[in-house]
Amino acid sequence: MNPKVAVVIVIVIVVVFIAALSSGGFHGSDTTQPDWVKTLKSFIHPKPLDKKDVSTPDSGCMSGANLFVQIGRTCTYKIAASGETVRRLKLGGGSAKVVLTNGDKALPVQNVNPGDNVDVYGAGGKLQVTCAGPISACVLVPSS
Repeated sequence: MNPKVAVVIVIVIVVVFIAALSSGGFHGSDTTQPDWVKTLKSFIHPKPLDKKDVSTPDSGCMSGANLFVQIGRTCTYKIAASGETVRRLKLGGGSAKVVLTNGDKALPVQNVNPGDNVDVYGAGGKLQVTCAGPISACVLVPSS
């Protein structure tokens, strides 16, 4: 068999498998699925970051389940660890700089624009958000 044909066949199989996962091709409860399937599904369809997993000493940095940062300010949030591989927030308006620190490892500064996702990984950590404007406040809302 031609090696190029074999590579194409493998790619097609992988694409079909991922499509089946993302469209719910594995039915039943999560407890019947292997861990690797749950992990792959959580990357394809992240869960919204739950309000109970977020805390901050500054009450002005929360509004309900939303993370709320006034222009020019930095808010620091403690994100609890979770069994979910990825949890997600979406920036509703403005632009912000976001840094996620897990232990002694900090992910690079992420410049976030309206509609962009901010993913928080299962281990949790510290999330710092600085609102750069141009509106009066940046709001990160739980999103899937």
